[in-house]
Amino acid sequence: GEVPGLRLYHYNSADGCIRTSMRLASTVIPHVLGRIDFWVFFFFHLAVFTLYNAGLLDAAGIPTNHLSMDWNDVRVVTAITSFFEVFYTNQCYKRYLYLYVESRHMLGCMRDYCFSLQLLIGQSSPEHVWLAARYALLSVTLCFGELTEILVDEDWDELLERNLVTVTERDLLQKLSHVNRRNRLLQWSADVARLGMKKQNVPPTHIKDLVVKMERMFGHQQKVMDCASLPVPFQYFHLLSVMIVINLFVWAYGMAITKSIFAPLVYWFSALVFMGMLVLGSQLSNPFGDDDVDFPVSHWLVEYTDICGSMLDNSAPGPASDWDTSFKALFKFKFEPMESFDAEDESSDESTGRDESAGRSLIPFARWEPR
Repeated sequence: GEVPGLRLYHYNSADGCIRTSMRLASTVIPHVLGRIDFWVFFFFHLAVFTLYNAGLLDAAGIPTNHLSMDWNDVRVVTAITSFFEVFYTNQCYKRYLYLYVESRHMLGCMRDYCFSLQLLIGQSSPEHVWLAARYALLSVTLCFGELTEILVDEDWDELLERNLVTVTERDLLQKLSHVNRRNRLLQWSADVARLGMKKQNVPPTHIKDLVVKMERMFGHQQKVMDCASLPVPFQYFHLLSVMIVINLFVWAYGMAITKSIFAPLVYWFSALVFMGMLVLGSQLSNPFGDDDVDFPVSHWLVEYTDICGSMLDNSAPGPASDWDTSFKALFKFKFEPMESFDAEDESSDESTGRDESAGRSLIPFARWEPR
């Protein structure tokens, strides 16, 4: 059955073919039956079948008549169409698996990054750890958000309510392109982590390890974005659609030239499978949406937010069940808009990362203060 919070249907292969085939929910059948073109072909088949059995198309049953259809020609069209459709579905499934692996690796790198932050500077600079982790989490959240849809004001308001972004940060990020948003957030996260490490005098080897984790996280983000922006070429999809239309048309006519009452049923299932494969391939090619086969991105973000939050919340007796609850119980948020600081300046305030002298503005720095 369906797992709470997940969209994917977890089936039992031991149920058998008959029981499995009787299921309609979480399948492509409702999508196919909701398409107008499916019913256009089927009603065309019924019309020809009715005319032939009414004696109005008797000539179509004579092999030498110009209204008859040679099934040897139909087999050629069906074989070519079947090859192209199987190849298309296979490529879409490979793309589906690739996007899944890269998306999970992205989340895993974020978890490893937060773990390293907590391990290296969690005790001495918790305010730097929480802020750097928040920027990394926001970068991943925006990456998934941009894959599903264009972010609107309501989406930014939700991020504000979850304390993942501040008003000043939101205003600045909205002015940037999608790629620059994620780049800027990871840069902010790296700057904050660097200040915390300088305060703790962390060895350079550990700093390099943290940078590698961040680079991997960005690399997986970019791979997901690049793959999602490169669908199967339209020219191939168009040619496949033309072949399916021709194939279903000749099937609709050829299968109707018979006295058997089972012809409409056979054609109905044949058209359902052919069009269902096309619909399934289209759904697999873009798994960031609301289809049954799409990734449960919201559940993933909640899962890894909880993991990272409980990892940073080392004072709690057990794992935090909710990021917001854990955060509000331990920290209060203060935002100082566009504070100028320079970590390399010896006059910098090591506890907060603020430069008391006139320095260049690196990030809109936000402090997390323990209660």
